[in-house]
Amino acid sequence: MAQKSVLMPLVLAAALCVLALNTAFVGTQQPALRASRSRVARQAGDVYEIFVTASSVGMRTRMNVTPETTIASIVEDARKSLGFDQPFLDSSDFKVYRKEDESTPIGGKMGDMELKPWGPEGIELHVKYEPAV
Repeated sequence: MAQKSVLMPLVLAAALCVLALNTAFVGTQQPALRASRSRVARQAGDVYEIFVTASSVGMRTRMNVTPETTIASIVEDARKSLGFDQPFLDSSDFKVYRKEDESTPIGGKMGDMELKPWGPEGIELHVKYEPAV
């Protein structure tokens, strides 16, 4: 009987340790999913990798886009990826700029931006939160 009373807490402690290790590192499973999606997307052809940076907070994410990908969908994906998808922040308040020219926000489709394979001359977009006053 004494052996059963000692064994049960040990089993519970081991189960809690396994559960804690699976959830302790936030996002450990997400990159693997993102990588597999990236591979599938690249096999489809006409897929380009871009960087999207929120320069005000120093955060950056990579995205795979096609010529048909809209700037509005990039804003939505970037908000989710960078943690800016709170309901009190309107998507319309996020403006997107090319890294080379932050004087004018861009819109439309990525196909209008001279897409090319990622490299030193690849496309980097800056997303900025600029609410209307």
